[in-house]
Amino acid sequence: METILIVAVSALNIACFLVGSTVGMKISRGEPVEAPKRTFDKERMERESKQALQEEQNRMDIILHNVEVYNGTAQGQQDVPRG
Repeated sequence: METILIVAVSALNIACFLVGSTVGMKISRGEPVEAPKRTFDKERMERESKQALQEEQNRMDIILHNVEVYNGTAQGQQDVPRG
């Protein structure tokens, strides 16, 4: 386990050095340095948010149903999906 951690940290150090040296070379040459751009898809985020809310609502409905029909046994209980 320790060996894996040492190798991972070493690889990260090398990667950070390479990125830093590349950026440093661009700065020394006077070239502009641009950060990576991320796109934001508002419609996709809203769709995923609505879907997540619906899944959570369904999960809560099943839990409440299980509470209502509980009689000390597993009879009538529904499986709750993992979230």
